[in-house]
Amino acid sequence: MFAIGNYVMFSLDGAVGTVMETKDNQCLVAWEDRVVSWANKELLKKISCAELIQLFTPK
Repeated sequence: MFAIGNYVMFSLDGAVGTVMETKDNQCLVAWEDRVVSWANKELLKKISCAELIQLFTPK
């Protein structure tokens, strides 16, 4: 189950975003590239804050 404020990853391309709203089988997501769009919940995976930090920390 998704809630407003959850960090999510889009399974098709690995894009990361924040859930802004949920409705039926979709979430409105603000993506890392500043685009906002609706995505099917089946294509989203919740990620933790720690995972988000790992993704954006230079190696």
